[in-house]
Amino acid sequence: MVSPARQIPDAASARQIAAADPERSVFVSANAGSGKTHVLVQRVINLLLRGEDPSKILCVTFTKAAAANMATRVFDTLAEWTALDDAALDARIKLATGKLPDAAQRARARRLFANALETPGGLKVQTIHAFCTRLLHQFPFEADVAARFEVLDEATTAQLLNQLTLEVLLKGATETHSALGKGLDTAITAAADVTFKEVIAETIAKRDLITKWTARAGGVQQAIDEMSRTFNLGPDDSIAAVEAKYLSESRITQAEWPALIEVFSKGSKADKEQAASLTAGLRASGRQRIEHYLDLFCTDVRKPRASIITKNLANAHPQWASRLDAEKNRVCSLLAQELALRARDRSAALITVAAAVIERYREEKERRGLLDYEDLIDKTLELLRDALEPLHVGGRRPLGGAGGDRRLERLPEVEQLRHLAGVLRQVADDRPGELRPIRPPHLGAAALAPRHEPLQRQLVDRLPHEAAGHAEELGQLALRRQLAPGRELARHDHRLEARGDRFREAHRPRAERSPVDGRSRILGPAHPQAVW
Repeated sequence: MVSPARQIPDAASARQIAAADPERSVFVSANAGSGKTHVLVQRVINLLLRGEDPSKILCVTFTKAAAANMATRVFDTLAEWTALDDAALDARIKLATGKLPDAAQRARARRLFANALETPGGLKVQTIHAFCTRLLHQFPFEADVAARFEVLDEATTAQLLNQLTLEVLLKGATETHSALGKGLDTAITAAADVTFKEVIAETIAKRDLITKWTARAGGVQQAIDEMSRTFNLGPDDSIAAVEAKYLSESRITQAEWPALIEVFSKGSKADKEQAASLTAGLRASGRQRIEHYLDLFCTDVRKPRASIITKNLANAHPQWASRLDAEKNRVCSLLAQELALRARDRSAALITVAAAVIERYREEKERRGLLDYEDLIDKTLELLRDALEPLHVGGRRPLGGAGGDRRLERLPEVEQLRHLAGVLRQVADDRPGELRPIRPPHLGAAALAPRHEPLQRQLVDRLPHEAAGHAEELGQLALRRQLAPGRELARHDHRLEARGDRFREAHRPRAERSPVDGRSRILGPAHPQAVW
């Protein structure tokens, strides 16, 4: 039995039409199956109905399946429109725009399918990583990436990291006296209750955080020292020193334990359990004696006991009760220090091993010209940040020379690039989470520093053919923080910069005039074929 077609309430339909209006900047948040993709498809179609060039529309998704689904819906809708009669087509267009079309719009709607198919490269419906890949391939020198880099997928990344992890572990096992060897020994001991491979893999999965932390601190050891200060520990503090203090500085000497055991034995059941712990401590040695002594003052989960001695026994032996309370404070303070030391040492061991793997991973990617998904986001963000370095609010900056002050050209395209930078910033900060809706402020059309102006102009000139056209359709996403100043190309020597200048000059689009009819044609990478 075929279920009846679902009827969309008029209020919901009106909200969908409003959200699909390209004149509005919106953020749609709704449950699965409620029509979010439908609204995005209608926004694209409404742009096409307005006569926008399909090559200037960019739709960014997070998965390939979502990109394929969205592209299929757009083309299926446009293909369906070619076969509808006037009345049916008018009804479909009204569902998308909220208005009945005129004859010109109706004729344009029937041509949209052919126009979209004939667009070079097709509609730009792609994942955010595919967009980043495309942009970095166009500007490899400015982005400081290999000119013909390859992208590591998740499976290949995991395989490479496993291989490099094994190499680091083998090196640490042979160099036992090195920092890596000592860290490996501590990490293996700490991970006795779980698979050590899983612990290392989980740490390496956070390589972006570890890399930023160690870089900011100035190195792995400096990061460990910083962690020690966070725990209020000195670099020379050790677990062995704390363990020695438990008994050597005790307010109740081991010679007094038999007398205390006799006192506990005269009390209730709880008191007798305390006597049993202390008796077991007398028979044990080393760490086991310490553990039994800790049982006297702490619970099984090593939380301070609410009461060490029962009330009746405490009233009968007030001096013992007073001494036990004072000793509990000292022992619990030492226990907190011991736990902090264990946390620091284990974290330091994991960071040491993980940093060695991460460094090898970075070197291997650089040697082979590889970028993983995180690199794509980070490098594109740096590229856009360099090209769109914000200056003062007025939108003007002295550019020097005889021309004096002049405003930046094509400001709408610059703002679209700023929106993309904001999206990439959120992806870089929140990965692998989802973007958060943030109402965008009114972003001023800031001019660019002189050293960024040529790169910005190339981005503005080329991106309409690649993706930038209507990047504001990504929704109401704003920059959450002021973009940092542009990055200096410190790793580029003068030969590489000169080579980059020759590369850009050779690939810059140029116009020539036809000797036949005098019409201009454009040559260059954005137009691989001459257009007469």
